[in-house]
Amino acid sequence: MKTSKKVSVIIPTYGRSEILKNTLYYLLNQSYAPYEIIIVDQTPDDSVKMLINKIKLKTSDSKINI
Repeated sequence: MKTSKKVSVIIPTYGRSEILKNTLYYLLNQSYAPYEIIIVDQTPDDSVKMLINKIKLKTSDSKINI
């Protein structure tokens, strides 16, 4: 029985939503997609959360956790 390896990606961020957006699209478009993407957000406002919700809706991807 062949088992596939799972990869978790952890991204800490603080107010860098444009860079985070590019990073998430890059990760989601890999041929070996990660099992989960965990974002540790320290941004005082909700800009990163809003960005992640938009990406989740656009890609219908449930791998992203915040």
